[in-house]
Amino acid sequence: MKKQAHKHLLGIFLALTGAILWGIDGITSQFLFQRTPVELSWLIGVKMIISGILLLAVAFAVNGKKIFSVWHSQKGITTLLIYTIFGLAGDQVAFAMAVKVSSAAMATILQSLSVILVVIYAAVVYHEFPNGLRWLAIVIATLGTWLLVTRGSLNHISLDGPTIFWGLTFAICAALNNALPVKLVASYGSLPIMAWAMLLGGIIFEGIHPVWIDAPHITWDSLLGISFTSIAGTGLAYYIFISSLKYISPTEATVLITFEALTAVVGGFLFMGLVLNWAEILGAVMILTATIVPALADRPTTNNGFSKESRSSSE
Repeated sequence: MKKQAHKHLLGIFLALTGAILWGIDGITSQFLFQRTPVELSWLIGVKMIISGILLLAVAFAVNGKKIFSVWHSQKGITTLLIYTIFGLAGDQVAFAMAVKVSSAAMATILQSLSVILVVIYAAVVYHEFPNGLRWLAIVIATLGTWLLVTRGSLNHISLDGPTIFWGLTFAICAALNNALPVKLVASYGSLPIMAWAMLLGGIIFEGIHPVWIDAPHITWDSLLGISFTSIAGTGLAYYIFISSLKYISPTEATVLITFEALTAVVGGFLFMGLVLNWAEILGAVMILTATIVPALADRPTTNNGFSKESRSSSE
């Protein structure tokens, strides 16, 4: 039991670390788009290719030829392709488009809908239903995110057709990004799966926008930004987050993703002179609280990353 508790805490730590890296990556990407005329499709293709190659090299060094195991299973290949297209790649494109047609704040708000979709997915596929503490974490995290990104006012938030479409698409892709790789990770390991998904996603985007077409003018600042978003903000962040799914459920991991918004706000406060009002401070406290609640709701998980307790009770 004590060992399971330690694994559960490790899963929480990994999910939080991935969310923090995504938060920093958001600030870095914003810097790149503001300072460098870089095309979205070009940047996504480059960073996924770089991440995929680096992760695959590490995976081969660690696991050897076992990294090719997923390609020996038709079901594994199909699931990997679905995850790559609709989860990993779809998540990045939908978020960028949601930001483009509305704002980062609205995209973050609509992303919070993904936790509800993951709860539905877990209930239908794995018969897992969050207990009282986890429902509390979901509500606190969602409300905290709303306060954090709206600063307590909805006056500047507007919903039009494109915003609703890309926002809901982003929420769906974010949910798929958390739920689809669970069985793949359990069967083949998080590092090989993330490496292949990144590489495949990069190849897809290179087909859409090859790296040599409309390449931006590279300065030292943009080189550092592209390097960070390619290695730490993409490859490392996704690998760390997907590793958490071995120890906690996708529902719990999705709640912890709200730490991404908190990281972005704290980064703006520390490095960009952002002034926080009461709503942002309260939202930050609520998100921090939501990350503690799952630790109190400690339940062992199966190899699928879902609760043993909830599955046994449903059988």
